[in-house]
Amino acid sequence: MRADALRHRQALIEAAAKVFGEQGYDVPLATILREARLGRGTLYRHFATREDLIIAAISHDIEVLRRKVEQCEDRPDLFLALIEDQSRSVAAHLRVLSTFQDERLQDFAIRVVPTYDGVLETVLNSAKRHGLVRETFEVEDLVLLITMLSTIRSRDTLRSSEAIARSKGDHEADEDGTRRYERALAILRDGFAPRRDNRT
Repeated sequence: MRADALRHRQALIEAAAKVFGEQGYDVPLATILREARLGRGTLYRHFATREDLIIAAISHDIEVLRRKVEQCEDRPDLFLALIEDQSRSVAAHLRVLSTFQDERLQDFAIRVVPTYDGVLETVLNSAKRHGLVRETFEVEDLVLLITMLSTIRSRDTLRSSEAIARSKGDHEADEDGTRRYERALAILRDGFAPRRDNRT
């Protein structure tokens, strides 16, 4: 691929990641093109469908996450910070992935999941070194934990949207959602924290 084509592709991916993150995955493609300052023809030369662009954008986000984790993997607050961040991101990802056909999901699993699991493993190993989680806590457990919390995020986002639609505002709904999230995390922490008798 020519250098200018590579630049255009990267510009589209970065613009899509930014716009999807700010406005959701239903945003018009024209908004992404304005952000990238490129035309529709350039978009379709690189990404035949919206799903292709979404997968590329999520892959980009995970690569950015991987680099951030590498820079601060010795921080004791990394584990909880990742859970907070990913419970929000995964909630959005699950909503859009539920609309994909099986072959698109398989493509996503091949291209994205191994890198993401590697990031989670790095964070989990850091948490174990800091004594924050049991030695028997595995990447699959962390995925389940994030997915459970992201479900709470998704339900609270829906409730907040319904409150806005009823013209009652979303401040109270946001506060309730925060309390539910913190309560759920506190309950789950009892499950993954090291036991006082040192048994794993």
